[in-house]
Amino acid sequence: MYRKVRGRGTLFLLLATMIFGAWSCGGDTAAPEDPTSARVIPALRFAGVDFIYALRRIAAEANMLLALDEIQPRDMGPDLDRFRIDLDLEAGPVRATLEQLKAQTGAFEFMLSDNVIYVRSQLSLAQTTGFDTKDLPETKFKGNIEDLVRWIMANRPSTFLKAKLVRGEPIFRVVEIEVAKNSSVLDLLLTYTKKANRGWRVRRAGQATRDPQGRLAVIANSVALWGPLDEPNVLPRSRMEDSIVAALASVSERTKTPICITDVSPLGNFRGWLDYGHKVDPQMDARESVGTLAWSGGNTAADHYAWETLDGIIRVYSQLYKRRLSGQDLLHDTVKGGTFEGTLPELARWLNRNRSKPAKMVLMGGEITGEGRRTRLDVPKGATIEEVLVDFAKSSGECWNWVSVEAAGDSPPTNSSVHAWQGAYLAPLARWR
Repeated sequence: MYRKVRGRGTLFLLLATMIFGAWSCGGDTAAPEDPTSARVIPALRFAGVDFIYALRRIAAEANMLLALDEIQPRDMGPDLDRFRIDLDLEAGPVRATLEQLKAQTGAFEFMLSDNVIYVRSQLSLAQTTGFDTKDLPETKFKGNIEDLVRWIMANRPSTFLKAKLVRGEPIFRVVEIEVAKNSSVLDLLLTYTKKANRGWRVRRAGQATRDPQGRLAVIANSVALWGPLDEPNVLPRSRMEDSIVAALASVSERTKTPICITDVSPLGNFRGWLDYGHKVDPQMDARESVGTLAWSGGNTAADHYAWETLDGIIRVYSQLYKRRLSGQDLLHDTVKGGTFEGTLPELARWLNRNRSKPAKMVLMGGEITGEGRRTRLDVPKGATIEEVLVDFAKSSGECWNWVSVEAAGDSPPTNSSVHAWQGAYLAPLARWR
């Protein structure tokens, strides 16, 4: 879809980029520099994270709000978060850091203004929508984000905007806004960000289609509020409720038994199948606890996972992973061999760079923070990725959770080195405690 949009919309993209350049970063025509753009962020090391995680970490370190504007492609796949970031960013001004990220992906433009980082994807720049039309009436508004969306729809119905709720993120932040005459919906949302001290993510509808009766059906645009991502490797929102992964992490910590999980994502993101099951630590010894958590409550054919003990380590394989062939080849890939020393995220980077054959699928290792258990491995030539990971767990005592993901959409980027959606997420199991 990306190639098709660029092919058909080159002229629109050029015009949009020229307009956007008047207030985006760089160039002689850029808007006056906002003082916040000089804020220095520390060095960051990403050993394979999705692009949006990287943006949110940069915004948090700069103590700025992130307003993200992207499109929902025709294939309903990801837009900006289809990119994988494996990059060491030097400490420096937030503008320079964002420029480095932009140089690697070429996927976005950005503007720094009034303590806000506004990022807009190149795909969304390829077409002008109701968000960009400056025709709103002058008024005074008071309300939260849901009230604001209702006001927008009443005054500009063709925006087709809805507020999307994100678990754990508040929406009931009432603000007062003076809407200038001939403002755009985008202007209004950015004003709300500054007033409410809350960032947002907009997903623009990437297509209009027709239902079986031939009537025009429009996929709604959405806006969701989010707070800053203050901590590296932040716990998934799913952990707000107990899950099988969280229960296994509790068992591992309580019994001091390394547990390594191999799973697959049913939705193509970092959440594995076992993260959706609701279980709690049964407070028995390690083997009894793991066996109890595996049981689904029905029959053995419906167990959540299969498990085995291996030299003091408990290996867990979700049933969904066992049933799917996709993703299993990655664990069986071999490496060139050599010496490794470091933490689990550093091991993910090392495995990506030391494969025996060019890698079609890669590991997303998360952020390298200096925390986590370190170990030294002498890896023999021809060892598989699974063997190396198991040896790492034995040597360091660090448990891990592996979630295989498949490529999203029919037209993945040709540069697979930045493709976030084909391979596996590898994270310490301790994240779920």
